[in-house]
Amino acid sequence: MGQEVTSSETTDDSGVDYQECYAVIHKLACRAASAKSEWDSAKAVASEKKAVYDRAASELIEYGSDEPSMPLFDVTPEDSAWRAVGIEELAISDAVVAKLLLTEISTVGDLVDFQKKHGETWTQELDGIGPQKGAEIDEAMAKFWEAHAPALTDDESQVLADAQASATIDN
Repeated sequence: MGQEVTSSETTDDSGVDYQECYAVIHKLACRAASAKSEWDSAKAVASEKKAVYDRAASELIEYGSDEPSMPLFDVTPEDSAWRAVGIEELAISDAVVAKLLLTEISTVGDLVDFQKKHGETWTQELDGIGPQKGAEIDEAMAKFWEAHAPALTDDESQVLADAQASATIDN
């Protein structure tokens, strides 16, 4: 028969129970090994996702560099007449127009420059323009761009259609 270990044999003079210490250490070591395994798995998934991103970014860069010109981005002075359009012509309330004018934003060009400078948080930089009025401005700008969009050539229309179809298929 097996020899039974008494508690006096697993403790030292200070009362430390070594068997209990080893059990705790074993439990913590198992927890650490499990966490490392999960971490390694997450790193592998992240690595795969990074590779997908890298391929998509490379395709985007390659596509842009293959094109002889990028007409959407080729803005000449005669193409930028929209910049001088007064904000009063946008479909926004008089109160919003007044707030923009107080901030020295008087044209669509001023507004676009301000939005570009401050990014997604541009409304936070304007006194009295919160999310609701910001949405009103965004909607008015979308309508403005629809009304002032330059006509696309047949080739540009085909490129746009192909890109939209590819984006739909990938999602």
